Amino acid sequence: MAAVKILYYSVSADLSRDITATISAEIQKGKKVNFLLPSARYIFQLKETLVAQVGSVMPGQLFFGNFLAWAKKILEAEHRFYRILGPGAEWILLFDFLRKNHALFKSLKPGALTQIQKIVTELQESGWTGAELNRLLQSGGDLAPYVDCVNYFLEIAREKYLASPAMALMLALENLLTTSYALTGEYLVIAGFYEFNPIQQKLVNHLIKRSEEAIIFYPEQTEHPVFQYIKPVVDNLESKNYTESVLPVPPANTLSRIADNLYHNKASSSPDDLQPGEFLNDWSETALILLRCPTRRQEVHAAVQTVKKWIAGGMQADRIAVVYRDASKYSRLIRLVFPAGGIPVENNSRLLAETVPLRIISKIFDVNERNFNRGSLIDLTRFESVRRYYGEELIQKFEYQSASWGLSFDRESWLRQLTQRREYLRTFIQSETEELKEIGVLRQELMEIDSLLPVLKQLIDDISLPPESYWCEYTEMVKKLLRMYWFADNRNDSSAELVDSVQQVFMQLNSLVARRERLSLRNFSMALNNLVQNTVVSEEASRQKSGITIADVMDVRGGHFDGIVLLGMADGEFPASRRENPLLNNRRRRALNQELGRELLQLSGSNIQEEKFLFYSLLHNAAERMLISFPQFDNDGRAVAMSPFLDDLLMLANQPEWQAAIRYCSISPAEIIPHIRRTVSRRDLLLNRWHFQWDRGTLDFIERNISDVKALREIGRRIDIENQRRQNSPCRWNGRLTTNNHRRTCFAQPLSVTRLQQYALCPFLYLCQYIWKIDAVDEPLAEVSALSDGLLIHGLLEAFLKLASPQNFDQWKQFITADLSGEIEEVLDHIEKKYRSAFAYLDKAVWNKKMADLRRGLRLFIQREIEALESECTPAEFEYRLKFEIPLAIDDCQLSVPLQLKIDRIDRSKDGGLVILEYKRSAKSVQDPRKGLDEGVYFQLPFYLYGYKELCANVRFAGIYTYIFNEGRVAKGLFTQPLLTGWKTVDYHNIEKLITDTAELVTTYLKRIFAGDFFLNPHDVKKRCQQGKCPYFDVCRIDTRQIEIMADEED
Repeated sequence: MAAVKILYYSVSADLSRDITATISAEIQKGKKVNFLLPSARYIFQLKETLVAQVGSVMPGQLFFGNFLAWAKKILEAEHRFYRILGPGAEWILLFDFLRKNHALFKSLKPGALTQIQKIVTELQESGWTGAELNRLLQSGGDLAPYVDCVNYFLEIAREKYLASPAMALMLALENLLTTSYALTGEYLVIAGFYEFNPIQQKLVNHLIKRSEEAIIFYPEQTEHPVFQYIKPVVDNLESKNYTESVLPVPPANTLSRIADNLYHNKASSSPDDLQPGEFLNDWSETALILLRCPTRRQEVHAAVQTVKKWIAGGMQADRIAVVYRDASKYSRLIRLVFPAGGIPVENNSRLLAETVPLRIISKIFDVNERNFNRGSLIDLTRFESVRRYYGEELIQKFEYQSASWGLSFDRESWLRQLTQRREYLRTFIQSETEELKEIGVLRQELMEIDSLLPVLKQLIDDISLPPESYWCEYTEMVKKLLRMYWFADNRNDSSAELVDSVQQVFMQLNSLVARRERLSLRNFSMALNNLVQNTVVSEEASRQKSGITIADVMDVRGGHFDGIVLLGMADGEFPASRRENPLLNNRRRRALNQELGRELLQLSGSNIQEEKFLFYSLLHNAAERMLISFPQFDNDGRAVAMSPFLDDLLMLANQPEWQAAIRYCSISPAEIIPHIRRTVSRRDLLLNRWHFQWDRGTLDFIERNISDVKALREIGRRIDIENQRRQNSPCRWNGRLTTNNHRRTCFAQPLSVTRLQQYALCPFLYLCQYIWKIDAVDEPLAEVSALSDGLLIHGLLEAFLKLASPQNFDQWKQFITADLSGEIEEVLDHIEKKYRSAFAYLDKAVWNKKMADLRRGLRLFIQREIEALESECTPAEFEYRLKFEIPLAIDDCQLSVPLQLKIDRIDRSKDGGLVILEYKRSAKSVQDPRKGLDEGVYFQLPFYLYGYKELCANVRFAGIYTYIFNEGRVAKGLFTQPLLTGWKTVDYHNIEKLITDTAELVTTYLKRIFAGDFFLNPHDVKKRCQQGKCPYFDVCRIDTRQIEIMADEED
């Protein structure tokens, strides 16, 4: 039995230096040394330190390896060479096995396969051989199906020499139990571990037995509460021939003292008592800064600023680490932001699944699985290579116009909806309604539909995949799609490694499964995704390296740095929140272990004690500076809770003795341009030049350090524009046109009251919609829109009144008081035949409900008309259209401006007076005619009076009012005669003043339009000026603070 020397080191010590100091003399004497270390990063760091100390060594004198490398070494000694499988390949083998043995797990859900894989891995790492597992569980029970899976992987390993890392360790253990494997070398050094799982523990003991002398470096357990998690190393050893000693403890620095004061519950203050200050990146007296950031992206920006500040202060780049607990939330952001900030990312590699071609394939799978819904299809067409393949202009039109086609529910519905949209547009144009859009815009859309049809059909045919096929056929389909969308246009040297990686994935896939077996598309996409999620593609080797370590917290355990940036200190991330395995929860695990009389399976889920130890160790790993940041909001806008581990730090920061060493800071959510004291790049200087008021000396300094004068001037011009907008100064950038080009067309077509009211509500909106003609597509609804509902109501009432066409009041009374059941059905049938094709995108149930609403509304209309017979008025005109012109004198120009209107209905009283009606679908859209005219924004009924008066000067009006269709009642009326009970009459001069005021208002608006006055001054800003409420919000409401110069896209 080898002698074992246990050396306890402080967690604040540089472990690589301690190992080098202990073993370098023996290496220089020519002794052979084997090292067992946790990871490749540990090995790299130790190699660097050793080489610097001992210089050259003999070939084969040193062996460095983690547990997997040792397992391969043990197996290769017996001439057993295995290809190590990644998690994705192992998942495919397990999936194929369970497809053929579906009786093992009844009612297996798709997401359960990964959980089964985890349990199988736990059994492989349990420290028991395959034979022992089968004997232990020969009576069956809950674990029997999982042991069958282990047996299958053992069979694969023995027949095909394919093994996962856990299986390789299991095979190595079996080999050590049955062979006399000899460990060459005088020393075995085991370092970097603070715990061992069962199979690691057994491998360690077997290696110790076969060595001459073993040296174990293990964290020194102090009285601090976090060390309760660490099991004494001697409990893992079978050998009792050991000695123990403690290595010298390095002098305590500020950060290690902070760590030692955590988790004692001695603080009297509350973390809520401390309010954050402004983050100025000042480290002159501070060792630790806790930073609250609005978003994760700003966390990474702050990390860039901090790292550059440290380097500028003399800290070596290779002594800095940027770490995180959740790679999925930070690795891509770091690849985007760090290079843009001037910091090349070391080992800048990414997963194959993150590359553009595989993202395209993944999105195609998603489109098929989601039955070609619009969101998925539009996401696919936003890839540059897809747009280029089908034509960028046509794809842009498809993305834009498809928003109004309705909700897609399968691949065939796209072409059907395109045809239905065409029918809808034709119906809408023929109705001559006073819609909000230019008829010319709708006609243009009709022309674009004809050009879109063949392209859309080709796109859908190309990406349509069968719901079930063979492995080999799906593989060929994916290869074809990659050739179409990517490899045909990307044949440069930089994509060669990517092409090789993709080909290797397909070769591996074909080697793992029977190519002529059938499976579903979903299962194939899951299998391919599991492979590419575990395949790494490296960037070009010539890329400059910064030397900064960027890694997961678990990969830097035991590392020693001068400065550490810790990102994502949020609850659920650090401490990590891991759920129990639902297929085998902790309650069942305890029962199984108790039944077996030994701990076969460890408890799953989170271990808060381990997380505390990791955080404690990380604080000890930084010698000088540490930035800990956390986001307030996630990418989807949801609030993110701060890590509970920061409570102790905040309470320490509130104590007098720690206030200088620990600072709590915050970056404002409104801040886009970094404070001048956090400026670390020319881009930051460029933005700061215009963001603050500087003295002349400071301006001279900034401008001397900005080489891009063109960019400087451009940013200044843009900010000047935005300042004028924010100050509501009338200018060319605030809706005041400086040319007269619009005059040629602004009155070319007759203007309606709808357009004039649009100008009154927001002149800038009128400019965008009718002068610049910026079209805005409304998102489709699963129901009838308000505009379309109005079209149906007007069509219904017009058709009904035309059935009557009374010549006098007696005929009208006779008609309206008769049994109208047949007429009601006739009118509804007319609506069905005329409009159903135009609204074919609506579900049948939705359309039937709308028809029921129309039937109910028509019955209420008839009842209201019977009640109104007391007025002895006769319907005379329905949907009455008229055009007229008014003279306009402006800037020495004499114009004749064409206007048009369509009066919903005109009744004639018994003495010949006219009553003007307008229809509204609900009470929300009803406006008081006098009040609306005084406000200058709602004047539809007064405009009807004005227009009719222009054509018939001698006409006399008896009244105006609004009819609410959904409620069957009259609202907001003015009457000069006592026509309806409950309505007071007004003098006729009130009607005349209404007409006069309308004429003046219309003339004022027409003059402003002709003069180019589209000043940004909307009515009811709080209600209308919001994202999603106005289609032109982003055009008119740009804020200077949102100016960004760099793009977010990586590819």
